[in-house]
Amino acid sequence: MPVNTAPSLEKPGWKRHAAILGYALLLVLVSRLLLYGIGYLGLNLFSIYTMEPTYKTFDLGDGQVLRVMDLPEKLSDTQVLKPSHVYKFDVYSYMSIARDGYHTYRIDEPHPPANWVFFPLYPLMVKGLSYLLPWSLHTIGLVLSNVLLVFALYFIHLTALARGVAKEGIGFILFTVVVYPASIYFSLMYTESLFLLLCAATLYFAHTKRFFWAMLAAGLSTVTRVPGIANLVFAGGAILVELFRRRRLVWADARFLAYAVMAILPMLSYLAYMKHLTGDFLAPMHEQDNWGRATAFPFGNYLHYLSKPYFILGGGGWDNGVISFVMATFALLVFFLYAVKHWRKLFGNLLELLFFVYGFFLIAIPFSSSPDLLTSIVRYMMVSIPMYFYLHDLTARHPIIRSSAVALLIMLNTVITICFVNEYFFVV
Repeated sequence: MPVNTAPSLEKPGWKRHAAILGYALLLVLVSRLLLYGIGYLGLNLFSIYTMEPTYKTFDLGDGQVLRVMDLPEKLSDTQVLKPSHVYKFDVYSYMSIARDGYHTYRIDEPHPPANWVFFPLYPLMVKGLSYLLPWSLHTIGLVLSNVLLVFALYFIHLTALARGVAKEGIGFILFTVVVYPASIYFSLMYTESLFLLLCAATLYFAHTKRFFWAMLAAGLSTVTRVPGIANLVFAGGAILVELFRRRRLVWADARFLAYAVMAILPMLSYLAYMKHLTGDFLAPMHEQDNWGRATAFPFGNYLHYLSKPYFILGGGGWDNGVISFVMATFALLVFFLYAVKHWRKLFGNLLELLFFVYGFFLIAIPFSSSPDLLTSIVRYMMVSIPMYFYLHDLTARHPIIRSSAVALLIMLNTVITICFVNEYFFVV
């Protein structure tokens, strides 16, 4: 079975790297400014979900009364977006860890939902930077996430070059990353940007056979988010593919065992700390139940939606069923259609098959966190980098389909951004 990778390309020099990094920075700046504009309009034109809006009453005569929501009339009356407008939801947990550390409850005593389920690398980075920067922890978190997004796009660009993607295709891939629905989370005090960066670094270094760095990035990703295990599988699988290609072992290959040990040390250290703190080595996993999460058969919640569709969960809920189902179907179609189109390529190239399984695994994990609900599905899926590559491949020769796909992403991204700044729970 062939295991060749993409055609070898000339390694970019430092000027090319600088240009790639500059392009990533420009893309982040422009896309974030547009998101800011959307959020600004949403904040001033729509009501806040958690506050009762005020109304003006106009007497139209003949007993007719018109009630309209009180909106700013002058530009000077409008609200500008501030860090406080994006200080909500999981930000509280990351802030509490960065500021005070993890909760000290014992696992066997009654306790409210503990912050053990939020992994330590990102809040540790925020805390570390607080000793160097004279800003609040939240401001540091916001700046850090945007910087990490720049480097994530940089490594996605390099991965695309390593895979032989043309310049136009790379532009499309990066564009779809920044307009994906819920991409606002890449710029908040959330782990999305850090995890995307570590995924992209794992892919790039594995594709270019720099396995030490691939395993290091993969190991760090495991203490960023639970799906980091997928990066370990990909990096380890890429090593096995390389060994299979050579069909022989040499003493120098013993270093791969050292890489594997290095890669699991971050998670082992975190779990050992959890054992010390809570009395339970697997406290972060067991605590998921206390947050309303439950490990379930993959895609059971997707099938459940087909039989019992909902719009928003009762009481305002934490999920909009339509948006979650549409994006879930979108992602699943991308992988299904790519597999149908390129099944010979997948089964004729071990690294390509590994890349596909890796991307699909990152899609499947969110569908295993609840037996019935699609909560957070949209946000969780957006770190599956292969999805963006496959979307490019499937639509490259079909401009109408490509335009329709992009229009869908932008439309839902606009909705989620407006609803996030106005505190609608379903966008979490």
